[in-house]
Amino acid sequence: MILIGYSGHALVAIEAIYSCSGSITGYCEIVKKKENPFDLKYLGFDSVDVLTNNQWIVAIGDNKIRSRIIEKYKSVGALQTISHSSSIIGSFVEIGIGTLLCAGSIVNSLAVVGKGCIINTAAVVEHGCQVGDFVHVAPGAVLAGNVKVGKHSFIGANAVVRQGVEIGNDVIVGAGAVVLSDVPDGKTVVGNPAKIIKRKQINI
Repeated sequence: MILIGYSGHALVAIEAIYSCSGSITGYCEIVKKKENPFDLKYLGFDSVDVLTNNQWIVAIGDNKIRSRIIEKYKSVGALQTISHSSSIIGSFVEIGIGTLLCAGSIVNSLAVVGKGCIINTAAVVEHGCQVGDFVHVAPGAVLAGNVKVGKHSFIGANAVVRQGVEIGNDVIVGAGAVVLSDVPDGKTVVGNPAKIIKRKQINI
């Protein structure tokens, strides 16, 4: 397995891989990391040559960056879906390619999780939820039954989304927010109950 990215989120991905007795060939980054707690081999910047004939995963928390890399290399090598040995996956669940299920995460019956997603530590995706591509459900967040989340959205740590609510594309739900009603595309919501606030424009 080759990791693309070796910063904070990669440490969680590594734990998931090792929990299933997987092995890691090395990592790709712009520059060699000074801190290398897992003593991984540096393979240089990500490229077709490095990934060809190898299994790989993008271990980067940012949805847009992860999306861009996966779309660039999706036909190269073998992009993997990783689930920590302690994660729970219910019946009739669909998990997209390139998605990472972290320690203690739960995806319950009939839920659909898109490609390139992160269901982070102890996050819960309840029955019948539909999670779009390249979504990050942060640690401890809960999507109650039949919630829909659009692509590239971020659900902050310990946030709760009420049953049946629809979250649009490119939405940010702040940490600890309690979302009781639908959220349109491109909005940021915070608080309990969650309310829309102005988002700062950041170009990545």
